[in-house]
Amino acid sequence: MPNGRGVRFVLLSEDERFECFVRKYLYSLGVRVSEIRPHTAPEGEGSGKQWIDLNYPGEVKAYRQYARENRALIVATEADQQTVRHRVQWLDNVLKEAGLAPRSQHEKIAILIPRWHIETWLLHLSGHAVDEDTYYKKQVRDLGIDIKAAAQEFLRRRRDPDSGRNLPSILAAFEELKRIQEALDQAKT
Repeated sequence: MPNGRGVRFVLLSEDERFECFVRKYLYSLGVRVSEIRPHTAPEGEGSGKQWIDLNYPGEVKAYRQYARENRALIVATEADQQTVRHRVQWLDNVLKEAGLAPRSQHEKIAILIPRWHIETWLLHLSGHAVDEDTYYKKQVRDLGIDIKAAAQEFLRRRRDPDSGRNLPSILAAFEELKRIQEALDQAKT
């Protein structure tokens, strides 16, 4: 199993729950705490989505500046009522407006985008029936969902995506995570 030793992950996250989920996922891969630099939208200070839009170009620029190092950037943002594709296109435009080239397919920049919120994934990965058109944000708190267990289930499903029914946004995330697999593989050698 590859581990994260030697990889520096920058995690740009829309909120603390999403940050926690991605960190738990990375820990399941063997990534150490010291190898992750979380950069999370401050709670209660406006839209997390807008915060991502403001900070994404700077993080991409920094990633590219240190591209020779074994680095990866993970962006954890939510689609809300939009589609995953629309949110990715929006972020491409954010880069363009900042005078930066769009993400190339070889860059270790993964964008994880659940519909509506990360809570949709947490409920789904915990065995609850959900769809991607319903707002579930408050239900996770009421049900006491275990984020670590959900992250481990995410990893299990990523390794075997045909093992069960996955939400379309989770399947899209599996594809995005292939972008950082190279960094993990390089660290293993």
